[in-house]
Amino acid sequence: SGSATYTLTAGNGDTLALALVVPIGGTINVTGGVVFSGNYTVTGGTGRFTGATGSGIFAGSALFLTETDGIGAFQVVGTIALP
Repeated sequence: SGSATYTLTAGNGDTLALALVVPIGGTINVTGGVVFSGNYTVTGGTGRFTGATGSGIFAGSALFLTETDGIGAFQVVGTIALP
């Protein structure tokens, strides 16, 4: 389990901040990496995303290259509401 904040940046520089939460049991260790899933909540943004709210789910995987480096990807599916 764990949590993180992730910021998505649009081509014009507008940002959307997501609070990601991986629940207990939301990760599966695989050889050299991890598969993970959880929920997210929109916590803010700038530009056209100022005041945005929303939530959804995410899932992804990562490969550990060294103790401090890796590569991974994840997808988010959910809703974003603008004021």
